Amino acid sequence: MVLLAFCEHYHLTARERVILKEVLQGKDSQNIASSLQLAMGTVKAHTTVGGRSRRGRPPSRTGP
Repeated sequence: MVLLAFCEHYHLTARERVILKEVLQGKDSQNIASSLQLAMGTVKAHTTVGGRSRRGRPPSRTGP
């Protein structure tokens, strides 16, 4: 339930939620891209902010 609340609070898209779940399972970007059939750039775009990794901290988005 905490994950759902987090995703809703930061208005994560469905794709961002799927990628977040993969990150929380400890997968690296290459494995995520492969398992979800995405380009590495797509995964990196969803897991970085300002060129720095989002791992270990919430995304710096604000609501609408």
